[in-house]
Amino acid sequence: MKGVLYGTFPACELPRLRKFLRSSWELMQVTDDLPVKRKAAALADANVLITSKYAANDPPAPKLRLLQCSSTGTETLDLKYLPPGCTVCNVYGHGPGIAEFVIWAILDWSVEVRSIPPFLSTGKWSVDEWVSAPNHCEASTKTIGIVGFGHIGREVARRAKALGMGVVALSAWRNGQPHHGIVDRCYNVAEVRTFLARSDFIVVCCPLTTETCGMIDGRWFADMRSNAVLIHVGRGPVVDELSLFAALKDRIIRGATIDVWYEYPSLPGERVRFSRLPFHELSNIVMTPHISARSEESWDRRFMEIASNLDAFASGENLRNVIDIRPALTFGGAKLSQSLAS
Repeated sequence: MKGVLYGTFPACELPRLRKFLRSSWELMQVTDDLPVKRKAAALADANVLITSKYAANDPPAPKLRLLQCSSTGTETLDLKYLPPGCTVCNVYGHGPGIAEFVIWAILDWSVEVRSIPPFLSTGKWSVDEWVSAPNHCEASTKTIGIVGFGHIGREVARRAKALGMGVVALSAWRNGQPHHGIVDRCYNVAEVRTFLARSDFIVVCCPLTTETCGMIDGRWFADMRSNAVLIHVGRGPVVDELSLFAALKDRIIRGATIDVWYEYPSLPGERVRFSRLPFHELSNIVMTPHISARSEESWDRRFMEIASNLDAFASGENLRNVIDIRPALTFGGAKLSQSLAS
């Protein structure tokens, strides 16, 4: 069986994947900078594609029976271009890394090391400098509001509770509300104003869908506390770009830590603006380049799950995290779980 790691990111992780695989595979790396003809040749007889991007401008893969997404979000996969009988799975494992990033952001805004006068850089200090250094806040006195309560939301809630924070969450609750004591109060979208009024930190970790695109807009920011901090680790367009910039520029909220953006480079060597607005000129924002999930442990967990699915596919066992099955009667012998991943 042949598997193709399609795209520079999954391709560079081939050694990690091999570390966890038990079954025998012919695995091929296809990086973004390869000529189209070589990409087409690789995909022509591939049984499995490991990637986070596939659309109309990619070569056809007529023998494909499994597209294993190398990320959780699948908005960059255009499923209608997959052949009949192809199964699509995603992967998790990123929750702990993102949750620790969120806690770092909360502590960063609570202590605000950035605002401490840099007099220690001189190697000396005085009584006046010592006494006049600003006080910081304690996270344990604050409430975190989590937007979206899936894998990431649960990991964030557990860590926030360990800090002694209040925890409230807003979600569609399609799988029911949690009963394990890590959330003080659950809200639905109709109760968003009450949810925002209780939240000192609003953490956005819901997926990007037609319902959530642009969901956090000017009305949300108007209902946030003036000292609220937004922490965005979901997908950029969940938060309306213009509304976010205005809320920060006009000091409607205290600040934001933003890890996900509105435009991404797609070609080798390409440099693009991450937003049409000059967020980098604002003083009340912390910007990171979509790295909240990028820990060594997260990559190990992800590729351990990917390897497990390849092993299952090879032996005809259940596949995990199935999100779509292209209509067909057969799909290469793999038996699928009847319940889709939440």
